[in-house]
Amino acid sequence: MKHTLRIIVLDRPSVLARVAGQVGRRSVNIDHFTARNIADGKTVITIGIDTDEHLAERLAKGIARLIDVLDVDWKPDVSRPDGPVAIAEDRRTERSVEEDRCPRTR
Repeated sequence: MKHTLRIIVLDRPSVLARVAGQVGRRSVNIDHFTARNIADGKTVITIGIDTDEHLAERLAKGIARLIDVLDVDWKPDVSRPDGPVAIAEDRRTERSVEEDRCPRTR
């Protein structure tokens, strides 16, 4: 089942690498992710994963223990459409990494 992790971290070097390392150590593939700055030196990282509920919960708890991680929230992703899109509360302001790298030509 697909799950979405929403992680709020301090905007410092290597934080994203530590978060991705936690995912990799549990042999979970990252389906999609976004990272964007929010207020006061903080970044929100949204990661989509495809794993069972128990492993998603363990992963969220492991990430929460990392240095510079302020908050972790996870939930089953029941409404995600197909394709590389960001799962975000406000889809108008948060774009997927894929869209940033490969803008569509018309």
